[in-house]
Amino acid sequence: MTDFAIINLDTFTQLLRVSTVLMLIGAIVAFFQTHAAMRQRVAEIALGITMLWLALAWVPLPRIDRSWFKSSWESVERGPTLQDVAESELGERSEAIVDPRMEALPNSIAISDEDASNNHRTAMAPSLSWPAAAIYGCLAVGGCLLAWMLLARFVIYLHCTKSASPPSWLEEIYDEMRKRRGARILISPRGIRPMSFGFLRPTILLPIELIEQSQSRQVRHVLLHEQAHIDRADALGNLVVVALLPVLWFHPLYWYLRGVICY
Repeated sequence: MTDFAIINLDTFTQLLRVSTVLMLIGAIVAFFQTHAAMRQRVAEIALGITMLWLALAWVPLPRIDRSWFKSSWESVERGPTLQDVAESELGERSEAIVDPRMEALPNSIAISDEDASNNHRTAMAPSLSWPAAAIYGCLAVGGCLLAWMLLARFVIYLHCTKSASPPSWLEEIYDEMRKRRGARILISPRGIRPMSFGFLRPTILLPIELIEQSQSRQVRHVLLHEQAHIDRADALGNLVVVALLPVLWFHPLYWYLRGVICY
């Protein structure tokens, strides 16, 4: 009995082993960091290297079969040998010799041979082993997590489409702030928590309940907090963490490094 050909247990084990080593190195380095921002960067780099390695290992890159070139070059150099000529002549003679008794075989023998071949195929039919079932379960949970992430992104997109521009006084507060990268500010009509997202196009999304001129001081603190995430490019690290969730959701080192990254 053999396993499903779709699942290569050796490849999965190798991917898991190397990913564990990469994340373990990152976890050890992050553990000895005294500064919180430095621990966060180390965790992001470790997860980023792990994601890059998994992507490169998963994508089938073209490889050159050197054995073919070597055998072709050797055959050109030495040419046909006496052994090759003798084997070819022997093969031609064996094809020319036909036993007349083979033609008189009854059909029952042929049918029995056919039944034996069918039984052999049935015996060699693939079966689902426990390791393969576990891998299929991990893939199923990863697919559900991926669907949940896409749904969350779609909800944020709906919030952005129904959001309005900020009032002039809020834009003045934001323009007076010291920042490395500017971001667009949107006001959501629905009750959400303040958030910042987007690496190529940074965006700060604020709830409409917070936008009252009497709360300008509180709004300034919220803007400073979200702008700090944009200046540190936390959206890129968050992208790496979210992208690895469907792949390494079962790995404890992934959750440790995720907990180190504080957003």
